[in-house]
Amino acid sequence: KNFSVLNYCLQLRRTSDSNRHTIPRFQPQPSEASKNLTQLIASEFDSLMNSEAHAFSYSLLIRLGCYRYQEIAAPLCIDALKYLLWDVTEDKKDDIIQVLINRELVSFDTRQGYTLHPSIRDEALTRLRRSDDWMSANTIAASYWADKITNVNEVEDGIQALEAYHHYMSIESYQDAA
Repeated sequence: KNFSVLNYCLQLRRTSDSNRHTIPRFQPQPSEASKNLTQLIASEFDSLMNSEAHAFSYSLLIRLGCYRYQEIAAPLCIDALKYLLWDVTEDKKDDIIQVLINRELVSFDTRQGYTLHPSIRDEALTRLRRSDDWMSANTIAASYWADKITNVNEVEDGIQALEAYHHYMSIESYQDAA
């Protein structure tokens, strides 16, 4: 099934017979590893999408694709996630977010806040663009940033304030971006 692992094992056996102190490094084919990761991520998305119990978790996951985690100067707090659950009652939002954390699709760190791995974000963004939520998710995300940043006192505040502009430009809402 996986010839690169098999080749590594055979190489390891040959090496250990001749020289026990030299162990070759396993180097999977980059395209193979990337393909496997992409398939794994897609299967996790599909699992959520096909589960009636996790329909809102799937919706949140793809909507989270609109945030640009690496470009934001401050941690993404839980309110940013809750904004994207506009169609869910407040008492259910934490449970929906927890499903994504438990499946390790969303990570949380006290310093970095909530984040998506870049490969998960790519899949989320691709699916979001094909969904009916593209416009709404970006409009709501822009509202989040506009509500969060009322004064620009530091460079980080300015970068966050520009996120609203980014979301409006993404959906070609030039009037709102101005």
